[in-house]
Amino acid sequence: MTTATDDDDFPVLSDVLDSPTPAARPKRSAPAAAVASAKPATLPPAPSTAAPALTAAELEQFEQAVRDQIMNGLNKRVDIMLQLRINEIVQEVVGQTILTLGEELKQSLKNSLADIVQRAVAEEMGRVRTRKQG
Repeated sequence: MTTATDDDDFPVLSDVLDSPTPAARPKRSAPAAAVASAKPATLPPAPSTAAPALTAAELEQFEQAVRDQIMNGLNKRVDIMLQLRINEIVQEVVGQTILTLGEELKQSLKNSLADIVQRAVAEEMGRVRTRKQG
């Protein structure tokens, strides 16, 4: 459940974009302020109330630029989180595979050694029997 103080840690879209009146912005915590103040250079300036009315094409271009910026930021975060999760899963699978492979190799070695010893004993017993009979 989120509280009002939890919500203060996340900037809103208007905090990220240039606001015409900085004094009108609500007070934010240090992490939220750092995120809000970090703006990519590619984002066009936000239309302000003092600026002349923008054409529909300009508003559409601005909207597309904001959408692209948000998607790029989200995609980077998703990529990072996905890579971390994949690494965790791969490490777990590789670790389990190594343990399983180690056990299988150990059992295979035991079986091979038992077979070698059994053949060696059988050969030696065959020689002993041959000497007794001869």
